[in-house]
Amino acid sequence: MFSDLLIRYAQDIVDATQSIAGHPVSITNDKAIILAAWDKKRIGTLHASSFSVIENGRAEGLYEEEAKKLGVYAGICLPLRIEDKIVGTISVAGVPDHVSKYAHLVQKEAELFLREISLKESALLRDSALNNLVNMVISQAGGAEEISFLVSHAASLGYDITTPKIVLIVDLINFKMLVKQIQQEEAFSHEAELRIQAVKLTILTQLRNLLNSNLNIITNISSDKYIVILDISNMPSNDIAKNINQKANAIIDHLKSNGYTATVSIGSIANSPNEIRQSYSDAISALRIGTNIYHTQN
Repeated sequence: MFSDLLIRYAQDIVDATQSIAGHPVSITNDKAIILAAWDKKRIGTLHASSFSVIENGRAEGLYEEEAKKLGVYAGICLPLRIEDKIVGTISVAGVPDHVSKYAHLVQKEAELFLREISLKESALLRDSALNNLVNMVISQAGGAEEISFLVSHAASLGYDITTPKIVLIVDLINFKMLVKQIQQEEAFSHEAELRIQAVKLTILTQLRNLLNSNLNIITNISSDKYIVILDISNMPSNDIAKNINQKANAIIDHLKSNGYTATVSIGSIANSPNEIRQSYSDAISALRIGTNIYHTQN
């Protein structure tokens, strides 16, 4: 995975780290082939001095005379290590004594960038899988085989959908107005879209932090609506209504404190995976007709 990320982002890393080092930077893969460099003609060629760095896992400095013998630039070559695996090297050209103070900083910046990109992409993949799971659960009732698949799929994502649940729908009342405001403020449509996506992600993160439990499934179902498949297996049966109402109000109050106007509608109790669809349907119906629904108080 990290090798693929390095291939995709090598030139971005070079461009960013060169500004830090103030010296030419190049990156190779774990076969010592240059993936990105200040001199684009070198891309795809062999960087001979990287072989020993990859093999030994240690930084090496090359002075002018030795560098000429190998057909590379003088400087320092360092391993790029992610999760104890060397995925390539990064080199800073110049006199080793002069560039050494920048080289390790450049190395750490590159490794940090790869880790952050990996985490972001993993989160996006997980959210996509979670959205697919939710859509399958709420779209239609299934037979024994379909339910068995959904239970296994949910378990692979860390969720148990066999325990009692209640579906909540969080509806952002002022979202369209917010979108219009962002579009008016941004000169370019892609910049507006990035801001809108950032708002949606922020709200999703806030909901997940507020209802912090790996038993609850929380995701988007549309631009202005979020679904919470709330686990109620640990709630005493005589306190379920009270607990759910408290959570609905907590969601509304939290969003309001962050500038978002919302309502929360509540579905019926689902005692099996198949019944989650009915709970969702009941929550949507409540949203439409305004019953069993909690409003932001202005």
